[in-house]
Amino acid sequence: MGIPDPREEFYRLQLSSSQARMSEGNLSPDEEKDLKKFIKKQPSKAKDIAKCSHVIAISMKRKADPEKIMPEWEEIAAVACAVQNAHIVACQLGVAAYWSSGGTEGPLATKAVRELLDLEEGDRCLGIMYVGMADEATWERNQERASRGSIDDKVSWL
Repeated sequence: MGIPDPREEFYRLQLSSSQARMSEGNLSPDEEKDLKKFIKKQPSKAKDIAKCSHVIAISMKRKADPEKIMPEWEEIAAVACAVQNAHIVACQLGVAAYWSSGGTEGPLATKAVRELLDLEEGDRCLGIMYVGMADEATWERNQERASRGSIDDKVSWL
């Protein structure tokens, strides 16, 4: 069994204050058009985006080496692990966070978004993490729902 190289960092997290980025005049015409298209396709997201203090573009930097090709799914899994770690830290700090794939084959794959995120050939935007502070009642309600069952129900020794 191989040990992953700890120097391999496939994730790219690009942060932006949602109010600063999405307020009038801070988006290019193409970005504005893509954002409107994204919100039109997912109208429920518009209200949620407005509540966020920050949005984080989650991208995968493809590092396939011709001599030792790493499968894309392993790079995607590495990004997911980084996002999970960010999510755990956010929860520990009492910050609400949500990772949405946001149309990785649609709105997030457009030329304008790829240019905005400086994605090269093979790189992929895997979604958006919405970050903000939940009101206390919502936070408590969601913490109650988030309780997990016993690990014994999910793990078995062979």
